[in-house]
Amino acid sequence: GALPALRVAGLTETTRTIQVAINNADDPSLSTDGGHGVIGFEHTIGGAVAITPPVPGGTSAMPDGAFLIAANRAVLDPAVPGFLPPCSGRAGHVYLAEVTALDAEGQATGLGSIRLGRY
Repeated sequence: GALPALRVAGLTETTRTIQVAINNADDPSLSTDGGHGVIGFEHTIGGAVAITPPVPGGTSAMPDGAFLIAANRAVLDPAVPGFLPPCSGRAGHVYLAEVTALDAEGQATGLGSIRLGRY
C-alpha cells in the first residue's frame, strides 16, 4: 500500500511544510496524532496549491521533498518502519489523512482532513 498523491489547496503564502498524519478511525490506539505515521512535505516554492508525491508504506525511504516526522505506532507489527498503509485485514476500517499546513516557525496556517477510504 501507499499514501496516494494528495492535492492540497488553500495554502497561505507563509506555508513551508505540509504535514499529513494518517489515522485509522476505527482503532482507538491508532485513531489520532498519526497512529499510522506522520509524513512531512516541503512546500518551498509557495503557491496556494500543492500536489504531494505518493509515499510507499512500510519503509523509511521517502520520495524527494518528503520526510518522515513520526513512524507508525502499531503494536501488532512494530518492526514495520515508516507509515503503515491501510491494513485492517478487510475489517472495513475507515482511514483518514489529517493535513496541517505549517509556516517556517512550525506554526499551523491551515488544517484539513481527507477520507482515504474504507479497507
